[in-house]
Amino acid sequence: MRWFAVLFPLLLVARPARAAEPLRLVWDAPAECPALASVRAAAIQDAVPGARTLEAEAAVVQTERGWRVTLRTRRGEERGERTIEASSCEGVADATAVVLGLALVDLPPPSAPIAPSASDAPDGATVRRSPLLAVGLGLGAEPSLLPAAAFGASLSVAWTPGRWRLEADARRWTSASGTVSGSAAGARFTLTSLGARVCFAALPGAFSLGPCVGADAELASARGFGADANYDRSRAWPALTGGVLARLAVTRWLALRARPEAVVPLSRPSFVVANDGEVHRPPAIGIAATIGAELTLL
Repeated sequence: MRWFAVLFPLLLVARPARAAEPLRLVWDAPAECPALASVRAAAIQDAVPGARTLEAEAAVVQTERGWRVTLRTRRGEERGERTIEASSCEGVADATAVVLGLALVDLPPPSAPIAPSASDAPDGATVRRSPLLAVGLGLGAEPSLLPAAAFGASLSVAWTPGRWRLEADARRWTSASGTVSGSAAGARFTLTSLGARVCFAALPGAFSLGPCVGADAELASARGFGADANYDRSRAWPALTGGVLARLAVTRWLALRARPEAVVPLSRPSFVVANDGEVHRPPAIGIAATIGAELTLL
């Protein structure tokens, strides 16, 4: 039993030391990238003693423009995720070590996720924080939803967790008039579109491009004219949308954007003048587009 009396105190010392491990890192990278040991050593060199263990997973991939690492962190109930890009794998490894090192030195409050700024990364690397909130203003055009081409203004609000985007928008179109064929009787139309989109940045980066799908509520009103008896009518109908979102980041807080899309009404109400005929009916497939700018709120 003499050996037990020697080993037991050592086990008591070793167990707390293991529990106090500052960083548990999973490093998934190609063989030509820096090794796990070097990234971890650089990250923990200034770690705060006694802090809760930070668990991190880093996945490194090579892209057309360089290298990218997706870094996910967890400490207790706190979660964080960010993407780091650089021209070399050494660059993303250094940036990963800096981000993790800052998390281990500057402990965040319990309710706040870890979110270092892009200025904390090494030269040649950029850090995108997630999630982000973006508010956009733009101009729109639609050649088919009304009797004549219309233009309008749009307001959008988007939440962008990583490469995904959840967006809601409202568009108000200029009025357009139509008449019954061979008659002076007709109606003047106004249209408001309220919609929601889910988009994915298939091509991420400063210039991003990807598909969007969603739905609209089309709210139309028509004011009759030119007939013996003129009436005002309002109708609403749902529509499915599918298109592409292109986005160009000018600065960290400003981006230009464009979104062309097809619009497919799920119902197609007819607007008619009594005793004269049909003035307008939405097409089976319409087209709409918006272009503008958005502010990114961190």
